[in-house]
Amino acid sequence: MIKAILKTLRPPFLVLTLTSLLLVIGWAEYQQVEWHGAIFFLICVGALAAHMSVNMLNEYEDYHSGLDDLTERTPFSGGSGSLQQTPEAEEWVGMIGYALIGLVMVIGLFFIYMHGWKMLALGGLGILIILSYTRWITKHPWLCLVVAGLAFGPLMIGGGYFALTGQWDNRLLLVSLVPFFLVNNLLLLNQIPDEAADQKIGRFNFLHLVGIQHTLTVYKMNGILTFVLLFGLILIGWLPVTSLLVIISLFVFILLWLALKYEDGQIKALDKALGLSVSITLLTPALLSVGLMLGNT
Repeated sequence: MIKAILKTLRPPFLVLTLTSLLLVIGWAEYQQVEWHGAIFFLICVGALAAHMSVNMLNEYEDYHSGLDDLTERTPFSGGSGSLQQTPEAEEWVGMIGYALIGLVMVIGLFFIYMHGWKMLALGGLGILIILSYTRWITKHPWLCLVVAGLAFGPLMIGGGYFALTGQWDNRLLLVSLVPFFLVNNLLLLNQIPDEAADQKIGRFNFLHLVGIQHTLTVYKMNGILTFVLLFGLILIGWLPVTSLLVIISLFVFILLWLALKYEDGQIKALDKALGLSVSITLLTPALLSVGLMLGNT
């Protein structure tokens, strides 16, 4: 049963939290702002607890809705399937999911004590997203389109930087739009394998609203905006020249674009596209973080 519970954490996807938080210390180093490892560790614990809670409650609620009985799982979508194999773990998954929210709130209270009530708005919005994501947000297509990116971009990066340094930085919030676009794209593409199953249990996401062709158009536009933003910020001097490391991600995006060929009502290389989508979402903030740190040397 312990193995089943651990699988509902979806451990491979937790790397996304760490790559987003790398931008926090990358920016602090680039701006030569003093920061403390113990505080950053606490930020990581809170962010990972929030991400694990979302994953576990999503698994718990999808088990009860019957969605996981309908999906065809891929390495990138469809849930872990662990509760279908070990249903006796279901109550534990729900309890741990809510307990993790409690841990996030305790850590949040510590940062409110450190930095004042400005932290409350960001933290409160984060908790609201966790609690409402599966039950409510997934039934509203425009929210579905942007909420994941908002959580891993401006909320996690902007809030994490404020928690680490006690400072707001509007330029960093602009940089945080990079994971905003990429994470939105990650969830957007992952909706495609689950389209029919989601519809059967009452979900109504962006894919259901506009169809696959328009979804792919939005996906490609988000990708273009990501790199236009990055190279634009480098051009005006808001990011160091060493941030050009993200060119590696641009090559991955080109491969992804070529894989997204929609013919005869389906994407011919969907599994490849899903894998490349994960790669670019993790690789880009990591490369940008390294570029920021190098820019301070």
